[in-house]
Amino acid sequence: LVNFEFFSPSHSITHQCSDYDLEFGTECLQLALKYCHIKAKLVEGSPDLWKVTYKRDLYAAESIIKERLSQEICIVMDTKENKEHIGHLLEEVLKTELNHIHVRSQSLYNAGSDIQHINLEQCYNFICVNVKEPDFQETQKLMSMLEESNFSILYSIVVVS
Repeated sequence: LVNFEFFSPSHSITHQCSDYDLEFGTECLQLALKYCHIKAKLVEGSPDLWKVTYKRDLYAAESIIKERLSQEICIVMDTKENKEHIGHLLEEVLKTELNHIHVRSQSLYNAGSDIQHINLEQCYNFICVNVKEPDFQETQKLMSMLEESNFSILYSIVVVS
């Protein structure tokens, strides 16, 4: 329930419920039933699914998500380029300056390589290094793949090109 913009019932709930509802532990299910007038029920969820019953839970969930998002950066570039290539230089700077973040490179340009080989479950922050204008098509492929994966519904994904 942290990214309310993506879930219209949750978004509706947050605009209609009172501070009392969030401050004093009203169950999300009760809020959905009361404010959205939809049939709602409890379902089994994954271990990283949060049940928000207090306003402070929203802040805790948000900080956990931000921490998770900031732990890994995937640099999408031609890894066969020489070490002076801007992508390699960027990778080294990020590894040096952000030593608490795992930085990895992913090639899209090798023969037989495809953008779909990127492991989306492990990375939510992407930097696409485009040296030549046609390289921007790779960024567009990445964006399309991310949209199709629906990970952006559950997690905020950052793409810098």
